[in-house]
Amino acid sequence: MENRPGTLPRLQKLHAQSAGNFYFLFSIFLLAAGCGAPGEPLPPTPPVPQAITDLSAQQAGDGVLLTFTMPGKSTRGESLRQVPTFEVLRGTLRADGTPDPKSFHVVDTVPGALVTRYSQHGQVQFTDPVSPRDPQLRSGQPFVYRVHTLLSARHPSADSTDMILHLYPVAERVSSLDASVTEQGVELKWPAPTHTSAGDPLSEIREYHVYRGELDPTGPTVAASDPSQAKWKSPLLRLGTTTTTDYRDSGFEYGKTYAYLVRTVIGSPAGSLESSDSPLAVVTPKDTFPPAAPQGIIAAIQPGATPARWRWNSPGPLT
Repeated sequence: MENRPGTLPRLQKLHAQSAGNFYFLFSIFLLAAGCGAPGEPLPPTPPVPQAITDLSAQQAGDGVLLTFTMPGKSTRGESLRQVPTFEVLRGTLRADGTPDPKSFHVVDTVPGALVTRYSQHGQVQFTDPVSPRDPQLRSGQPFVYRVHTLLSARHPSADSTDMILHLYPVAERVSSLDASVTEQGVELKWPAPTHTSAGDPLSEIREYHVYRGELDPTGPTVAASDPSQAKWKSPLLRLGTTTTTDYRDSGFEYGKTYAYLVRTVIGSPAGSLESSDSPLAVVTPKDTFPPAAPQGIIAAIQPGATPARWRWNSPGPLT
């Protein structure tokens, strides 16, 4: 084929123009893609709470009492705007005595809105219940606990330090607790337990611990059936110890509402252990007792008159 003069330069020019047009259109495409309508905005990443650093654990009846301080700041040092949820994890040890990471599983979850229910004096006090027939307990294997908190399921805090402890059988909980008000005080009575919480016969009861707290009379009236709903003016504290199945509280005040409970104490390789709580006995003592009759009356006989003199008993407290 014959090439006419000027044909090749014209082709090269056309190719150059085509390439230029391509790059120009491609640039317009990229610009349009970059300046188009934005996609859905991404939500901010929730803060990650700092790890719990003061976890402690001890057996409390048929369970483990965990005590710790909730974090108030994130890992960036910023104050948390809401109370995080906390999760309790339970695991076991490996043959070499170290915690087995694969054994840990969540056994309790408490939402942030309910944390105050378990808070006392700035710390959380939460009891993880353990069944007396739990295979791990029956086998004598130690329990390992750790706790973490979270504001988002995808961003939990780091785990707390691990707490390792052995659990031992305790007495079954006292089945009932009766409280009555007399002139001498609030009289408490209960039946003696005869077995452990696992159903084995009890060999010995060392003593009973009696606890008392003051309830807010404006709070819920379901405290006796559901102690977690109780509104306390003063928390349960040990009132006294007895080796019998009765106890008299003479240090109360009329008009106040009190809640009582009893725990049975037995021995174990770890020392004395309390049972789980008895049912609560709630009472509001009222002074409905008549004054005692006067004592020490002395009659003096004089000529023409018989005056009487006596010494009145000191009245009790009035409300």
